Amino acid sequence: AIAVVGTNGITTSISGNTLTLNAGGISAIQASSFASTGYAKFAGNLLIQWGRFTGTGNVFFALAFTTVLGVTTSNCVKTDGDSVPHTNGTRSVTNTGFNVYGRVADSPLFYIAIGYIAS
Repeated sequence: AIAVVGTNGITTSISGNTLTLNAGGISAIQASSFASTGYAKFAGNLLIQWGRFTGTGNVFFALAFTTVLGVTTSNCVKTDGDSVPHTNGTRSVTNTGFNVYGRVADSPLFYIAIGYIAS
């Protein structure tokens, strides 16, 4: 584990894949998984999740939201060098995931989802 205390009283510590920020005794990040598909749960139950998905079908979040506020995705560029953005998108967003549809099944899609989780 590595811990750094700044002159402003904010403590940052890293242990494995977990980053913790502490400002005046209140942890800004309460739980996290900083993997390629991961999440960060903040004080106040705010939850941000991200990931990468290739193909079409269902994507499931690492943690279920109590309330999902939104999901945003990237436009994709075909892996063979085609520079035309593909029309991959999302539909049927629920608290546990969403459905990916698109023109090219082998294009990667990156997503970020934000919402709240019960404490």
